Amino acid sequence: MHGENHFRFFKAAKFLITWGVLFAATGCSIVENPHPGESNGVQQLSPASNIPNSVANADTTQNPVAFPAPSSTPSSATGPSSTPTATPSATPTATPVALNTCNQSAPALPAPSGPVYYFAENGNDSNNGLSTATPKRSLSLIAALAQSAAPGTHFLLRRGDVFIINLTLTFFLANGTANDPIVMGAYGTGPSPVIDGHTTASIITVRGGDAGESQYLHFDSLNLTTTQPAGARPNSGIFTGESAYQNLPHHLTFSNITTNGLMMGMVLYSPDTLVTHSRITDNYGLPGEEGFTQGLFASAPRLKIRNSYFAHNGRLESWFDHGTYLGGNDNEFSCNIATNQVNPLKVRRAHNMLVANNLFYDVPIAITAGGDSNGGLDGLRIVGNTFVNTTLAVNIKSQSGVAVGAIDFVIANNIFLDPAATWSPSWLGDPGHQVEVDNSQTANGLIIHNLFANMERTNIRVNNPGAITIANNILSRLDTSSAPLLNLSPNVTVSSNLSYTTQSSFLGVAFTNATSIDPYSRDYHLTAQSNAALNNGIDFTSAWPFDFDGNPRRVGAAPDIGPFERQ
Repeated sequence: MHGENHFRFFKAAKFLITWGVLFAATGCSIVENPHPGESNGVQQLSPASNIPNSVANADTTQNPVAFPAPSSTPSSATGPSSTPTATPSATPTATPVALNTCNQSAPALPAPSGPVYYFAENGNDSNNGLSTATPKRSLSLIAALAQSAAPGTHFLLRRGDVFIINLTLTFFLANGTANDPIVMGAYGTGPSPVIDGHTTASIITVRGGDAGESQYLHFDSLNLTTTQPAGARPNSGIFTGESAYQNLPHHLTFSNITTNGLMMGMVLYSPDTLVTHSRITDNYGLPGEEGFTQGLFASAPRLKIRNSYFAHNGRLESWFDHGTYLGGNDNEFSCNIATNQVNPLKVRRAHNMLVANNLFYDVPIAITAGGDSNGGLDGLRIVGNTFVNTTLAVNIKSQSGVAVGAIDFVIANNIFLDPAATWSPSWLGDPGHQVEVDNSQTANGLIIHNLFANMERTNIRVNNPGAITIANNILSRLDTSSAPLLNLSPNVTVSSNLSYTTQSSFLGVAFTNATSIDPYSRDYHLTAQSNAALNNGIDFTSAWPFDFDGNPRRVGAAPDIGPFERQ
């Protein structure tokens, strides 16, 4: 069975591993840095080298990774009644959701049910724009047409063309429907059309309103960038929100979008928004520019950030600039790849946040999470992610020096491999551990079923929080340092972990293939000889009922130790 479901580390986001092919197929073109010679201090990688060869050549034809929603409340009664069952200290507020999304294509654009307007670089605004033979030219016309457009109207830009705009393209009171959204996309063949922003505001803005708001809009296959110098660049590629009226825009979709060379890629305050199959890279402040910079800043409920690629976002020497800043309730960050940025994901002031099936590699700090003076963090689930070459993979603590931490969180089924990024900002140094839970206000957390492979540092540090349980993990520390595997406060419960301090003892777990020189080819599924791990865990299925592969967590007398349950 394991041969049919061979594991590679990036498996959770393997739909994106051959992202160069995928993005070409979907029309999401790649734009080189429009500011050659400028850098945010991160090693600037060419697009072809962003993914290691072993990952780029991976098999992406296997079945989608699934986190299926259980058909009934998970039960711990699948084995003998004598099986030890723990009462988890963390009880997330929502049932795990389906994540059958990692290998899916971008959402298909519905057929237009209203008029279709065509735009081309060599078009003419005196044309009616209703055929590819009579395209219009100025994108500013879209804003006026969209406000009175019928649901199902499409605005299509010719692929391969470059459109320069001097003013923000604003969608105000543009109303599609769930079945017939208003679409701004592309037609023809070739790379996605480029919108070159010559404005210091956003390139595209979607607004709300007073009596109504913009809703059910779909943006697809657009390349948002600029050729302007520092100080004259757009502050973002996309902004969604409203400050003058009471209603926010909502139900927006952004697929196959590229944002590149801007101060911020996307700023989203719109609920029920999906970003998928997009490429958000090289968005950071240049010398002389002020303000925070992010790849994606989002603060709204029910956001889904999926299947996208993030690299080189945010300033190197800033704790406040991030690849993605995500706050709000019931949000999801899943099936993404993030590399070469100081902090790919910051979770702040959130309820019921899911961070799943992502690949983080070669980053100093992969995930930071916590509350602040404006609100706390609860119900965070960090599950099924892979961390390769991360100096500090997960950091949970109060933010901005305010004593508001995180409660009721789960860190489960993650794989931590080959610690320490190849670069780091000067202010970080080397924390000396992979997972850190800090602050007395952080409590009721589970760190379960994770794998720490080839570690050369403390695996988990817990400093003074309350009611934290560490169980069913496979731990390793293979260097000669005297630092401990675990560095814990006295009030932490530790149970049913496997701990190894030599390579030979670690390999004695009998993984399928843990010895490949290439870390992306290793396979940490258990085998029939993995006696130390099989059926020796404590039951936490009420907190998270699946393993890394999305299979049921418990199939024998007791759960297996580590991220994989032998089926």
